[in-house]
Amino acid sequence: MTMNKRLFYCCLGILIIGFGSSICKAGQVGVDPCTAMNGGIALFVGSTLGITLMTCQIILFIFIFFLNRSYIGPGTFINGLLLGYIVDAITFLINRFFDVP
Repeated sequence: MTMNKRLFYCCLGILIIGFGSSICKAGQVGVDPCTAMNGGIALFVGSTLGITLMTCQIILFIFIFFLNRSYIGPGTFINGLLLGYIVDAITFLINRFFDVP
């Protein structure tokens, strides 16, 4: 598989994950454990879920950088930079166009 195709699928997967997390959070049907932890931290510090996701991913990236750099690839950076913005953008759109409590 070519690198362009892999990056396309990586971005598509991150978009789906962000969309799913936003929909599940807005619908109050529950989210995955990592998103639930980040949501709790976001409520505690008064931040958005997306910013908290990016912050936690940066912290994890620092640990992985020093422990085993072989796990770091282009998808690591794409996920770390895009997922939080996607979650916040879709959450904003959901709250704007739908009556979410």
